[in-house]
Parts: sequence; structure tokens; C-alpha cells
Amino acid sequence: MILITGILFGIIGLIIAVPAYTAIKVILKEFLAENKIVKKLTKGL
Repeated sequence: MILITGILFGIIGLIIAVPAYTAIKVILKEFLAENKIVKKLTKGL
């Protein structure tokens, strides 16, 4: 996701993508903690 955003939108895309990706991971971990995919994505969080 982050690399695709960087390729499509350049440095501005990366500046937006990194915090957005982190926020999405935290939100998913809090609200969907029992989901298998979310567990895999947020394993080290």
C-alpha cells in the first residue's frame, strides 16, 4: 500500500500514506482483534 501510494503520488503520497497505514492498523487491531487477517497484520504491534 505504501509503495503503491509513493509511486502514484510521489513524496506527498508517502507523507500521507505512512501515518494513514499506521492509523488503519491500530484501528483494526482495536475493533477487529479476533479476525485472523488483522492478527497477522498487527502481530508485532
